[in-house]
Amino acid sequence: MARDAVCSYERERGRAPEQMPQTHPGYDIISSDQLTGELRYIEVKGISGQWNATGVPVSRTQFSNAQDFGDSYWLYVVEFVGEPEHIRVHPIQNPANKVTAFVFDGGWRDAATDETADPALSFVAGARVLHKSFGPGRIESVEV
Repeated sequence: MARDAVCSYERERGRAPEQMPQTHPGYDIISSDQLTGELRYIEVKGISGQWNATGVPVSRTQFSNAQDFGDSYWLYVVEFVGEPEHIRVHPIQNPANKVTAFVFDGGWRDAATDETADPALSFVAGARVLHKSFGPGRIESVEV
């Protein structure tokens, strides 16, 4: 439904859209302007409701294509898919160039590397230590 909405949007503006196979990596539609020859490589993201802070996901391949194709790459976010009377298409040219920050939300917690602290890092001159055989003491120097 989202792809069809984008194709209608493109035809209404005098361009000729061609849908790629569902499994095509990087973009969903190639649209050409018959007058200028301009090509648009379009990635379509459809959402059932309003486009909000949750955003839309873009894969590594899609982002890489956005970087490679520059101004020829477009991200079309389609709101209210499944409600033809409310559908809205939001085209964004060259989305990779418009990124100002990458946000790693709490979902990235599972991707964090579990690193064990190196106990040797606490061995610095002047640090107090408790040895199990010799008792309390202080580190006088450290050789690496």
